[in-house]
Amino acid sequence: MKDERKRILQLVENGTISAQQAIGLLERLEEESKNGDTSTKTTVVAENNQATKEQEIKEKDSKDQAENESTQSFEEEDKGASQQSNTNREEEFIDDLKKDFAKFSSRFMDFIGSTVTKVKDMDFSTMSPTGKAVQWKKELDNTNFSNITVDMPNGQLTIRDSADGTAYLEITATPMLQFTSSRDISEEDMKEQFTALVDAGTLRIHNAAKMIKTDVIAYVPKGEYMKVRANLFNGNFTMHSLSVNQLRVETKNGGINLSDLTFDSAELESANGSIEIRDVAGREVEAETINGRVYIDGSLRAVEAKSVNGNVILTTKSQQAERIKAHTIAGTIELYIPTQVALIGEVSSAFGKMDIDLSDVELLHETSQVFNKSVRFRKEVADAQKLTIDGETKTGSVIIRYTL
Repeated sequence: MKDERKRILQLVENGTISAQQAIGLLERLEEESKNGDTSTKTTVVAENNQATKEQEIKEKDSKDQAENESTQSFEEEDKGASQQSNTNREEEFIDDLKKDFAKFSSRFMDFIGSTVTKVKDMDFSTMSPTGKAVQWKKELDNTNFSNITVDMPNGQLTIRDSADGTAYLEITATPMLQFTSSRDISEEDMKEQFTALVDAGTLRIHNAAKMIKTDVIAYVPKGEYMKVRANLFNGNFTMHSLSVNQLRVETKNGGINLSDLTFDSAELESANGSIEIRDVAGREVEAETINGRVYIDGSLRAVEAKSVNGNVILTTKSQQAERIKAHTIAGTIELYIPTQVALIGEVSSAFGKMDIDLSDVELLHETSQVFNKSVRFRKEVADAQKLTIDGETKTGSVIIRYTL
């Protein structure tokens, strides 16, 4: 009797039967106990067993449901993980795209910023040729100079060797109409504004008047010169058939042409004009222009060229070449190098293609992303000078070939 009550109470505690059922069972158990009948006990046991079975079935169903929910949850998590993986890949691609574009924009704006600074320094004036040109020749009795310095705001300059070893200048001056001045310029005024003299071993050529266009051809003795410096505003610079230790040329609006020269170092800069160098030999040359092509061909150990709007074509034939570097925003880069040198290089373009036609080089790394295409390569040659190549363009291609 006592045990049966405990079992009934345990069933209620476990939730197998309700409290109402338990009360009914206890009442029947009490009545049968008084009457001495054991049928209720049997009934209670039977119902208890039935309740136990029902509890087991419920627990099994609950377990199966939990497993199904776990499986469904795993499938959903796996599906979610797959979707998340695809989303992550898309986000990574977009992030790479943003980084590439940000890198391109940053470099582009840095280069344009320096360009704008240079353009802001340019003193553009509204001029046009007018009047009659005046020509004269100026002899230089003193040929004992090793430096040449030229400052001309308006006019072309040519420096070359003289046939007989003398020094003289051929000058052509043309009055320019400047809207801020209406005064006529006489022949005497033009000659007075122009000076050329030898002072302390330096040939100094200077034209003080902006309203006079002065074209000068300077014939100097063939020989070796220490320094040649030319600062022009509006005019081309040409030099050939001489030997110079240091050459520095700057023109705001004009081209620079060098040929048949030997130099140690050359620094050339133009804001608006092409730079062309042919048949030269030297240790180092740097050339930079904003608007124009850069063409360099010679036996050079180090070459560096930049252009904002123009192709950059560089050729070095020296077996002792150490460095060749080219940079342009809107243009193609062409590099021609000797075959018997060791190489280490990297070239890149935002929109163009890489054309590395060097059959004996080893490709170290190649990238083909949006706004970023690059190739790194090398070539080992025993006991040979190592040439470092660096080429970068934004909208053009990069071509590298061996010289013929």
